Amino acid sequence: MFPLSFREYLNFKGIEIKTYSTAAEARILHALRDYLDWGGFPEVVKTDDRRLRWKILQEYADLILYKDLIEQYGIKNQYLLKYLLKHFMANPSTMMSINKLYNDLKSQGLSLSKDSLYEYIEYLRAAYILFHTEKHSRSARVQKQNPSKHYIIDTGLMQVFLPDPGRDLGKKLENAVYLHLRNNQEIREIYYYKNRFEVDFYYFAGNKLHLANVAYEVQDMDTAEREISGLLNGKKLFPDARDSLILNDWQPELIPDNVKVIPAWKFLGEGQF
Repeated sequence: MFPLSFREYLNFKGIEIKTYSTAAEARILHALRDYLDWGGFPEVVKTDDRRLRWKILQEYADLILYKDLIEQYGIKNQYLLKYLLKHFMANPSTMMSINKLYNDLKSQGLSLSKDSLYEYIEYLRAAYILFHTEKHSRSARVQKQNPSKHYIIDTGLMQVFLPDPGRDLGKKLENAVYLHLRNNQEIREIYYYKNRFEVDFYYFAGNKLHLANVAYEVQDMDTAEREISGLLNGKKLFPDARDSLILNDWQPELIPDNVKVIPAWKFLGEGQF
């Protein structure tokens, strides 16, 4: 069982999607921020007490560490496991090279093999705590040689592992979009694309290819150009693809007419692709 999706979260909270009501939309936007910050575990969602929420998430983190991982797989190197769990929970929606992570750990004086690092990361994936996408390529060798992009089971768990869990809203939103795509039966073959430009998601809905970039807000030209250029360049390579920019907040004048914007709450709440 996965934590609540955003649509399930809204139902759980008794929030109705009314696209014609500005008051309802404001309530949904507030709910989305709460969902990104605190996640979708039902026990957390049903209380508004921040201390109780944090305590529940801490208990879940302990259960994940000790019951789902250490006991399940008989893990000996608990320091390495704790390090990896904290690393991924604090850095969702980011690319990670196993070689770089291995070298970083070795530089800290930790004794480990690259095989054990692969093994422990695989434990996190097998326990449905960690997910990943690979670079889209027709070559399996190219895919394996490039970093994977990693996502976590619930962004609320970041509360336990970060000193400032209210930050990184863009990464949290991208993580929520990934889980939304992964849990939709119509969606398959989820990748990222990166060459001279980057596209967050390359995926198929039915037989139709989609390209999507995700940002929490676009309020300046630099951010707009970065997100838009990836889609426009992707469209040149994949002219039959449907491209979209998934945003929570943006300045309309920064987005050209040939780029489709989908409000994040509609994408997650209504399943618009």
